Amino acid sequence: MGIREESAEGKAPKLMVIPRTAVVREAGSYFVTSEFAAFLRVLAEKWGRNQLIVTARRVVTTEYLEEITDYVDEVLFLPWRKHPMLISKIMDFVNTFVLLKRYARQSDAFYIILPSYWGIIAAIWVVMARKTVVLEISGDIRKALPATSKLRLGKSLMKVWAELWDVMLVWCAKRATAVVVSAGKLAKRYSTKTLLVFRPFFVVPKDDLYLREDSCLSSQIKLLYVGALAYHKGVEVLIRAMSLLPKNEYELILVGRDVTEGKIAQEVKRLGLTRVVQFKGYVPHNPDFWQLYREADIFVLPSFTEGTPRVLYEAMSQSLPIITTPVGAIPKFLEDGKTAIFVDPGIPEEIADAVLLIANNAELRQRLIKESYKKLQKLMSDDWLQSVVSILKGGDK
Repeated sequence: MGIREESAEGKAPKLMVIPRTAVVREAGSYFVTSEFAAFLRVLAEKWGRNQLIVTARRVVTTEYLEEITDYVDEVLFLPWRKHPMLISKIMDFVNTFVLLKRYARQSDAFYIILPSYWGIIAAIWVVMARKTVVLEISGDIRKALPATSKLRLGKSLMKVWAELWDVMLVWCAKRATAVVVSAGKLAKRYSTKTLLVFRPFFVVPKDDLYLREDSCLSSQIKLLYVGALAYHKGVEVLIRAMSLLPKNEYELILVGRDVTEGKIAQEVKRLGLTRVVQFKGYVPHNPDFWQLYREADIFVLPSFTEGTPRVLYEAMSQSLPIITTPVGAIPKFLEDGKTAIFVDPGIPEEIADAVLLIANNAELRQRLIKESYKKLQKLMSDDWLQSVVSILKGGDK
């Protein structure tokens, strides 16, 4: 898929996307987190021409990193780097402040993802320039800034600092063309007369969806884990669970970077599981990535702690029965026995029992697949993005 060409009537309108996430530049290509890449891919299909402006970072610690070079015309980096000298930091701030003002005049429409310092400054310039702008507000800045800021202001001053930025954000939101939120509380806080669009948490291009009625149909059943190979993810527990299953009938595929300095691989060797546990390492979100899901029979995420794990949505989008733990936000979108099988964290016997239960019960498997896919359809509609594109182009709202 490429970017839309200029029409015979003139140039296509320019859309500038200002994200919170970092962009990595390497050998002439650009990479972002897989979630943001998926968003850009769908946006490019509906808009056709994107322009990104981001805060440049040399190192990004992320489990997924996907190339976006094919989805964008240009990536513009802000002159913001880490400096030990205060005067250098001030100069970078001033240069970026001026540069954002210039960028606010260059494009026809803007999509700004907030909260972030530069996103708010950009939003102010764009609103003052009376350009079409959609603000996606993914969190309350009064909570986000104290948690992420490196400024040493003390608790009381940090609260005042965050309130100041929140006032600016509310001012921008009231004057924006539209505001995109994913939660009712944010809608109430940051939108009054502004057009409001609700965004689902997870979006996958429709071409990447995969519907099947059943799994576990071959003699060798494949279990799949996707994520960092880390202790808090329960990977070691999952490997111990594999030692409890018949070795000639079950196989485990591990997709993700090992952050344990090889200790997970050592445990696999110690338990004599080298023939049944495969390490795939990091796999970018391309056809090969989705093929791993489609070749698997059961998805397992035995984490001790989680937020709202994207990989569960990915498993749902590929019609896989899921075994996971009821931690973090997982019980808010999955239901034990209906859309997943819940096991207690840290107990390999429960994982092994759940695997055997799913493998030997076709009715249960098919229900888990059907109900989780149905649930995903409700969570994942990209109709909101079509509404956003229409707003940005000045069409029907």
